[in-house]
Amino acid sequence: MPGISEPATRRCAIGISSPAAMGDTLWARNEPAGRVGESKDGGRSWSRAHQTDLWGYPPHLIQLRSGLVLASYGVRKEPYGEMACISTDGGKTWESNRQIMIHPARNGDLGYPSSVQLDDGTILTVYYQID
Repeated sequence: MPGISEPATRRCAIGISSPAAMGDTLWARNEPAGRVGESKDGGRSWSRAHQTDLWGYPPHLIQLRSGLVLASYGVRKEPYGEMACISTDGGKTWESNRQIMIHPARNGDLGYPSSVQLDDGTILTVYYQID
């Protein structure tokens, strides 16, 4: 499920097999570690993707009104759950040491999060989990 956003920086992220898009930064999934690359031409061509230290899929990305980028994703290994992480540089790097557990799960049957920032600034994330 893709998540697409077009921030002022015009960066875009897109995932391979589990797409997510933001401006011109590429978020690709590689079983299931995140990889990031860039497009300078609106997505017509992409740089070689480099590994991130985030583990989870499929990612959903949004740019918050503050300019930060929020990634939400499912972690299908222990500790299972829906996670979120912030990027301060448009999706090039992630504050993986400050990941947020949105909701823990009993098993790995979970995922497909989608987040939105509400008018009052709070962030709502929906996802599925099987108990």
